[in-house]
Amino acid sequence: MVVFATPTPFNIAASGDTLSGPSGYSSYQWFLNGNAIPGAMSNTYVSLQNGYYQLFISDENGCGTNASYDMLSTSVAQIATGLADMSVYPNPSNGEFVVGFNLTKSSEAFVEVLNSVGQIVYSNSMMAYAGDNKMMIMDQHFASGVYHVRILTHEKVMMKQMSIESRE
Repeated sequence: MVVFATPTPFNIAASGDTLSGPSGYSSYQWFLNGNAIPGAMSNTYVSLQNGYYQLFISDENGCGTNASYDMLSTSVAQIATGLADMSVYPNPSNGEFVVGFNLTKSSEAFVEVLNSVGQIVYSNSMMAYAGDNKMMIMDQHFASGVYHVRILTHEKVMMKQMSIESRE
């Protein structure tokens, strides 16, 4: 009988929105909140949202191990890189507004509106293309106040502050 050692325990490293595990293993699978991420089968993964990430690895003998990483927030550096590439107008708004952004390559884009305590009050996704993109957000019954609009793509994370005024 042959007994193989399990792979060495590891930690997931994070650099901005990129998560990474050790290289040199036979197979990799990333999970988000307990669900396998389709196509995420390398030692790195660019996270598009907050959540509980896990990486399962196995060696050539089929022996495996895993590690976890709790992605709780978007870093200030990530947000700052996208400010010039994003617009929200009109600002202030009555609850209907356009979110515009520019990408260097096509990617799925997740558009979120967060209230003043960081709760997501609106979320939608779209296929965004290289160049200028726009999404119209209409009549969402937002209360008056300050909000943040966040765009997450494979390329970057962008965020802008906006105000909504009552529609009287």
